[in-house]
Amino acid sequence: MSKKLHGIGASNGIAIAKVFKLEEPKYEISNNTVSDSASEIKSLETAMKKANADIEKLQEIALEKLGAEKAAIFEAHSQILQDPAMIDEAKKMINNDKNNAAYAIHTVAQKFITIFAGMEDPYFKERAADIKDVTDRLIKYILNVPVLDLATINEEVIIVAEDLTPSQTAQLDPKFAKGFSCDMGGRTSHAAIMARSLEIPAMLGLKDVTKQAKHNEAMMINGTTGEVILAPSADEIKTWTAERTKFFQLQQELLAFKDKPTVSKDGYQKFVLEGNIGAPKDVQGVLDNGGQGIGLFRSEFLYMDNDHFPTEDEQYKAYKGVL
Repeated sequence: MSKKLHGIGASNGIAIAKVFKLEEPKYEISNNTVSDSASEIKSLETAMKKANADIEKLQEIALEKLGAEKAAIFEAHSQILQDPAMIDEAKKMINNDKNNAAYAIHTVAQKFITIFAGMEDPYFKERAADIKDVTDRLIKYILNVPVLDLATINEEVIIVAEDLTPSQTAQLDPKFAKGFSCDMGGRTSHAAIMARSLEIPAMLGLKDVTKQAKHNEAMMINGTTGEVILAPSADEIKTWTAERTKFFQLQQELLAFKDKPTVSKDGYQKFVLEGNIGAPKDVQGVLDNGGQGIGLFRSEFLYMDNDHFPTEDEQYKAYKGVL
């Protein structure tokens, strides 16, 4: 018998596929002390190199699939990984208190996660997930726990998870990952932003979909209305398949309006249709969709994409290029 759930539609569209439950390997972090601090710090530094190599690879994948703005997320992840405030404090715990590396990183990370999670601004609140993403990867390498690779999925599925990290979302191939649904998250999370860039439906904030969904069971999600159906009946699949076809047809029909004037129905009021960008090269996407200007230039990416503060001349050239 089918079961209906409701959540936050974070990326439009309808997906019908079988469930792929993303279950992270379990691991425990002990607070056992160590006698050889130097060896523990070496273990931490080795894990950092492995984690950084992963992040660089993910940045390349994101750049190819999603563009510079989304790839900049992983530049931020690299900076989190090498943040002196976090790493130096962890090393101090290892040296002074003889804590093991995994426990030290976990303890320091939790402090920063709590700070960001307690912020009122939704954007900064969601950054707690970035810190968790980076430090979870680091701890897994310290403990020799496998790091999942979603890029190996080779059949049509809907990903079901407690939460999807930016690094996991970047690995998804839209050819096979037809959508995802999570217990946690909201429209401002990186997972939601990336889903919209990949143009795959996403359902977040479902609370307990991981408990209710069964691996390989049929599932349907509507990222526009916020509806989810587990184990749908034949009639429900037929109805939603027709709705999905209408959605795709509408997307194609909308392309006919791309270069037409944006005016009110009576032709009296004209509007300027603008797009948001994170880098000069994103202008092409605005033009491809009939945009007439820039609504918001996310200028922070001029900093995030650099290994130095951009000079006044570099910023001038970026804005001039857009104009």
